[in-house]
Amino acid sequence: MNAYDNPAARLAIVLARVAQSPSDRSALEEWQKILDVADRSQIAPQFVAMQEQLNAAREAIENFPDESEDPEFLLKHFPAVQQMLDGVLVLASTQMVAFTKFINGEVVYSMENCARALRRNKIREQTLDSDAISELLQLLRVTIDQVSASDLRPKVQFYMIRRLREVEEAILLVRVGGIDRVEAAVEALTCNALRTTEKDSDERKQAGGWVMTIVNKLQALATGTSAIAETATKVDEIRQLLGGS
Repeated sequence: MNAYDNPAARLAIVLARVAQSPSDRSALEEWQKILDVADRSQIAPQFVAMQEQLNAAREAIENFPDESEDPEFLLKHFPAVQQMLDGVLVLASTQMVAFTKFINGEVVYSMENCARALRRNKIREQTLDSDAISELLQLLRVTIDQVSASDLRPKVQFYMIRRLREVEEAILLVRVGGIDRVEAAVEALTCNALRTTEKDSDERKQAGGWVMTIVNKLQALATGTSAIAETATKVDEIRQLLGGS
């Protein structure tokens, strides 16, 4: 079983770390450890991703059939998690108690129950393990350097690098935000290559080659996700659109 395989599961892992955090420490320092981010500037996007996951879990649970699940019971502690997330507004100027006061073992256990309920109702995803994340980030950074050093027109370079950065950010967020963000960013990268280059041009072939390298690597490392599997059926189509790259 993948511990990060649905929105509630991803939140439960974060909440367990929050519950174990010392309340008298700097909130910024503790959240940097909890989220395992290298830079504090990455904390705010992680909070946005957590909010998205809470919303997704809530929506899914609210639609569970009453006769087989108890949505009201499962959602009992969601307000406490929401209050914790709302604390992002004072993150820079407060201690960790502003967050830990909302999260205890009961809240963590409840979110774990939600994760199990989502799995029972076939809401499961694959994700990227640590090695896959590192491999993809390395590929993206090499690709960004290659684009920067290429002879693409400045406008094409600019938008290509911008979309590559968005893929990079999505991969950095995958442990909290899930793989949907990664897939959306890769789709935007593909569309950008089509929009900013001319059919049958050298630029199209060059940009297409970079896109296909990333798509193929992502498929290889994240086999089994519904969206990636669906994308796999379109690889030839994408290759043709990008000029046979």
